[in-house]
Order: sequence, then structure tokens, then C-alpha cells
Amino acid sequence: MLDQFGGTNIDDNKLRSDDRNTTELTEENYDINLDWDIPFKLEKLNVTGVFSVGGKYHELKRESNQEQIYADYNAGRGLSTRLRYLEVFPNVNWPAGDARGILATNFVDPNYNPPTINGLYTLNWSPDIGLMQDMQNQFYATHPDSFHSRGQESYTNDYSNREEQVAAYVMAEINIGKLQLVPGIRLEKVVTLQA
Repeated sequence: MLDQFGGTNIDDNKLRSDDRNTTELTEENYDINLDWDIPFKLEKLNVTGVFSVGGKYHELKRESNQEQIYADYNAGRGLSTRLRYLEVFPNVNWPAGDARGILATNFVDPNYNPPTINGLYTLNWSPDIGLMQDMQNQFYATHPDSFHSRGQESYTNDYSNREEQVAAYVMAEINIGKLQLVPGIRLEKVVTLQA
């Protein structure tokens, strides 16, 4: 298969875009629990027990914000992106009129030790990820207007929600001789708001 399709020939590879993704997730969680037990005894009636009362409050706030921007190096995006890129990186080999992006030969990792698959196929090159990240950061710092928002991708995971739970209970454990009664009631309210 690699013979048929040419493997990973570096001359066939181009950097077509630079994508920057940032995701921020914040979460706040608050809990309060209160419980009181009040023992009682009615000796004349031979009744003992415990009266219990309590409550709970829980609040969770969560916000997510994602932004995805990109600089496009394909044809039809204007000469200005190429000129700006070469202004920041004058040693980059990007021939005028190359409509498919920036040559991958500019980003080769010189320390890459190519593995061989079954002793037959060599994966002959790898990009230097650190170099590419540094170059992207420099280009973004000098020309942020060359980066454009990826609309839907930037808003898909944006949300804000709040969950609130309030609960209260009243309960008694009543012992009348050998008979035990456990009456009680619990009320709970949960509200979830999402934007």
C-alpha cells in the first residue's frame, strides 16, 4: 500500500492552516448539610425515641468557553497572508504562486529517528512540533488579524449552567414498648438552569 501511494514523501506535504484552540472550564461547588437529633423519653407512657430534623443545600455552577481560530494558507486567501508570514519568517521556503500551502520541508525535525515497519517501510520524516508551535505563536503575536474564527467549532461547547438542590426532612423514631414507629417526611427541590 505504501509503495502504491508513495508513503510519506515530504514534497507532497504542505501546511494548509494553523489552528489555535483554547478551552476554559470553570466549576464552583457549594454544599451545606445540617442534621439535629433530639432524644426524648416519656416515662409515664413507656415511650422513648429520637426526633430528627435536617436539611441540605447544594449548588453547582459550571461554565465552558471554547474558541477556535485559524490562519489559512491555501490558495484564494489572498497574497497578504503569505507576505505577512514571510515578513515574520523570511527564511521560510514558500514559493510565490504555490496554492496548496507552505512546504513541509520548512518544519522537519532534524532529530527524528525514523522507524521501520516490518523491516520494509521507513516513515521517512516528522515535523518538529515545538518549532511549529513557536512559529504559530510568533505569527499570531505579530498578525492576530490573519487568524479567523471557526464559527460553529468556537460555540459548540460554550455553555453556562447552574444546579441548585434544596432538601429538608423531619423524622421521628418512636419506641413504644417493643413496637417501633418511624414516621417522617422529606421535601426536595432541584432547579437546573442552562444557557
